[in-house]
Amino acid sequence: MRNKQITVDLVGCIKCGAVKTVVSDSRTVIKDNIHFTRRKRECLKCDAKYWTKEVIDHPARPHNYSVQQVSGG
Repeated sequence: MRNKQITVDLVGCIKCGAVKTVVSDSRTVIKDNIHFTRRKRECLKCDAKYWTKEVIDHPARPHNYSVQQVSGG
């Protein structure tokens, strides 16, 4: 069976499909204890403007590392 590749573009234009968009505004939002970033994107090809929402699936938490001294001997 032949493998099919699926290309997913998460930042391309939703109107014309152009690959490149630019971010003109970015805002961090916390709602119902969910952290996400709203970004205003603009297409350089068709001039479409729209907002995207980026949600972090699992926020990184600091790890507690115990420091152990290793003696050579």
